[in-house]
This record gives sequence, C-alpha cells and structure tokens, in this order.
Amino acid sequence: MSHPVSERMNCAERQSRPAFTLIELLIVIAIIALLISILLPALSAAREEGRRVMCMSNMRSIGTAMEQYLGNEEQNNLPWTYVYSYNPQTHQLRFWPGDGETTQPTGVVTSYSWGGARTTIRTNQTMRWDVTTTPAEVRPFNKYLDESAVDTKDVKQLSCPGDRSSEVVTVGESINNPQPESAKTSFELLGNSYSINWFFMEEPDIGQWTILDMFEHGKRALQLNRGAKSSEWVVFYENEVEPLFSGATLAGAGGRLGPGWHRRFSNHTFLFLDGHAECRFFDTRNVKGPGWRIWRKWTWYSDGGV
Repeated sequence: MSHPVSERMNCAERQSRPAFTLIELLIVIAIIALLISILLPALSAAREEGRRVMCMSNMRSIGTAMEQYLGNEEQNNLPWTYVYSYNPQTHQLRFWPGDGETTQPTGVVTSYSWGGARTTIRTNQTMRWDVTTTPAEVRPFNKYLDESAVDTKDVKQLSCPGDRSSEVVTVGESINNPQPESAKTSFELLGNSYSINWFFMEEPDIGQWTILDMFEHGKRALQLNRGAKSSEWVVFYENEVEPLFSGATLAGAGGRLGPGWHRRFSNHTFLFLDGHAECRFFDTRNVKGPGWRIWRKWTWYSDGGV
C-alpha cells in the first residue's frame, strides 16, 4: 500500500516538470524543415545522377551492339531506317513488311525502329508509322541487345530512366515547337528512348534526297569517320534531342536549346561511332561543337565550302 505523502511528492514532481512551449515546438519544426530543404536537393541530385549513369550504361550497350552489327553483318552500314535485310553484292534492301522491296517505303519512317519493340499505342496519326508495324524480332540491333525480343516485348536497354517526352520528328521532316515533356514517354509511344542520327543527310552537298539514299550516304559517312574521327561523330542520342536538332546549322540559326531529360539544361547523352558515350552540355542549335558533330564531314564552313 503506497504512502499518501509519497504520492503527493510524486504528483508535485510531475507538475513541476517544464513542458515544451509553443516557441520551442516552432523552433524544432523549423530545424526539421531546414534539414529537409538541405537534404531533398541532394537526394534529388543523387537520384538524377543514378539515372544519368544508367542512361550512359544503355548507350554503351548500344555501342557494343553497333560494333557487333558492323562486324557480323559484313555490310559496313547501319540500319538508318527500318530495313531488316541488306545484300552488299546487289545493294538490295528489304523493308518490313515487304519482301525484297527496293522502292520508297509508303509508311512514315522514324529514326527509332533500328531496335526496341513494336509499340501497342496506335492512333490515327501513328497507324502507319514504322514503330507500330515493325516487330521486335526484325529490328536489327535487337539481335545483339536481347535475342528474346519478339513483337511487343520491351528491350530494357533502350529505356532511358530519364525519358520524359515523345516528340517525334519523322526522317527528312522538321518540327517547329518541340515540347519538353509529354503525357507518354518515348519508350511507351515509340518502343525506344534513343534515336539514330539521320541529320547528316541535311548537309549542303546532298541536296534533294529520299529515304533510300540514306543507305549509300550512310555507308559513306561510316567510311569517312573511321579511325581518329570516330570519337567525334555522333551516331545515337536521346529522342528528346532530335526535335532540338531540327533545322540546326553551322551558324546556330535553325536548331534550338532545350531542357535535358536529366534535369540539366541542354545536357544530353550522345553515343559516338567509336562506342564511347558522353552526357554533358551540347549546343543543339549547331550541327557541331567541341568534340562532336552530327554531320558526317568535319571540314564544312559557314559559307558552305569544304
């Protein structure tokens, strides 16, 4: 049985303990908020850095596939459009879904169907695009990226973790007002987050051209850029870059700058012919810059001469 005096003393002690004042609570809350404001940007930056690292890893995988394709297909060329067979002796091209066709494709040709999966997102606009008609098993690079890829099966190495837009520039066309973000990612809408460079066809000496011309000029571009020049010629980039390059010139008059997928202004990931990848600032108003170019020649000057 407890003593009444002892109970009174314990009660008095409890009552005499100081409680948190409102000011003290506000100070604690302010300190917590300050810590959160300091930590959140660091956590966000770390998350974005992880996405950049993964994107670079994807690009290196594409670079390895490119090396294997060029070495194993014995054609010294790349699949600039959705061709899935090329005979180096007869120069015969076979387009999906044709069999031995060498005429201009009738569907819309994009720069995405060299790899990845056939998208299941079909609209009236995209119904005849190559990305909705070309299944994964006939996309040339999939053989070296994921041999199990069939029809609409995703190829994970072709999904950029920073993918936030799906603005499409069909080969040979241009776009006026590209949007930095879209409801669908490129991987969702196109089956691929990465584009193959076709802007070398815009060089002044080529003039008017068709899709089929890309293969002969593409082969020549590869020959020109072997050796020391291979480290500066861009072959692949994130899809967001393509609409930015639309209309780019040596003088920087036609292209545009834009936010990168990795939350740094005009920072993009490029893959070069020698297989190395870079994620840094690129001035996409121009067709060339320090250590890089999308045109096949390195001797063009602003007056159009070589």
